[in-house]
Amino acid sequence: MRVEEEEWIVEELRVEEEEWIVEELRVEEEEWIVEELRVEKEEWIVEELRVEKEEWIVEELRVEKEEWIVEELRVEKEEWIVEE
Repeated sequence: MRVEEEEWIVEELRVEEEEWIVEELRVEEEEWIVEELRVEKEEWIVEELRVEKEEWIVEELRVEKEEWIVEELRVEKEEWIVEE
């Protein structure tokens, strides 16, 4: 009986250890996935903000250039009118 009892205990411990290992690996994998998704989301947000900022800067510069050109042409026209 003692041998059977020892074998049963050994088998129970082996099964418990395997279950523990499987659970630990599952938890580690979930944590890794969560971290990877967090990092990807942060990178995506940073990239989106960078693109939006670039687009905003380009638009602001375009508007400023247009305003400058309009003002320059207005001044030139006034000077031309005064000269005529």
